[in-house]
Amino acid sequence: MRRAKRERDMCRASQPVLKRGGSRSSLRSCGVRASTLSEALPSLPFPSTELMPAVVQEPSAHACTMATLRELRRTLASSAETKATIAERMRLASLHSRIAYLGTKPLSLHMLYTCATYLGISLRMAPELLWIASAALSAQLPAGWREATGADGMPFYFHSGMGYAMHEHPAHCHWRGVAMFLLED
Repeated sequence: MRRAKRERDMCRASQPVLKRGGSRSSLRSCGVRASTLSEALPSLPFPSTELMPAVVQEPSAHACTMATLRELRRTLASSAETKATIAERMRLASLHSRIAYLGTKPLSLHMLYTCATYLGISLRMAPELLWIASAALSAQLPAGWREATGADGMPFYFHSGMGYAMHEHPAHCHWRGVAMFLLED
């Protein structure tokens, strides 16, 4: 009873409602199912890239992101691959780790949307890049990186060979570089 009233109130306020129909979940806005993610997202009450300022990375994290971006640009220039084929190759390469991770800890739409926003992906403009947020959230620590806990109790990551130390997970830096590459014209 309380749930039905809350859903009715949300529809009156033109907010989306998550309803379960049979065995499938679907996003519905006032009882009308959105046919695409981009139709459902404009009214979701999550932070958006239009409202949130861009994330300023630590120098080491920015260096990792830019290294990924340079490597992808070099690959594009030196091979016959297009951006689409590079993206598909990376998506398929990340699929195994994403499936293994999702088998133990499912990702909510809110987590994916927040991560995509953090990585600089506007799902209103490029919903096809949602897989990058999933890959970033399910990524393991890359080879050579170690995790430690700082004096403030927060985790940080370091790579002694490269001389990098940062609070941002190294995989997030990598996937932010991938997103920047795929979003540039």
